[in-house]
Amino acid sequence: MLTDKIIPNKFYLYANVLHKVKKIHKSKNSIVLQSLKDGQEVAMPLGGSEILLSRIYTIGEVAKIVERRSDTIRKYERSGLIPKPVDLGDDYPSYKNWRFYSYADVHEILDFFSDRNPGRPSKQEPVRELVNTNIKNLNQKVKMKARDISNARI
Repeated sequence: MLTDKIIPNKFYLYANVLHKVKKIHKSKNSIVLQSLKDGQEVAMPLGGSEILLSRIYTIGEVAKIVERRSDTIRKYERSGLIPKPVDLGDDYPSYKNWRFYSYADVHEILDFFSDRNPGRPSKQEPVRELVNTNIKNLNQKVKMKARDISNARI
């Protein structure tokens, strides 16, 4: 689910550091973030926090959004058809093997999968007919070239 709303227990970039939203105090109009780099907690006002926080999605969240499995996303990522995950460097050893995607990456992945149908490719007759027609045309061209060559020799 893509939303601008701040959600507890989700990952965000704040000042280029990965944070997780620990608590949202609606009565106090504040948010408590925990830095995943050093574990410090940061409090900020709830109003306007969506401007300061940039949502980062895990591969599992992206898979739910695009309605595909995580390994499918990894396969297309390896083949270079969808964007690579955000590189957070070695600052987060606990999350070293995790894949994080930015909001723009999720939109690009969503666009990629919305143009595709789930499952295996179907055996489409129009494509087969097109291939067969192309083969016939090529065979005719080869025969015509062979005739031209034999006529030129005579």
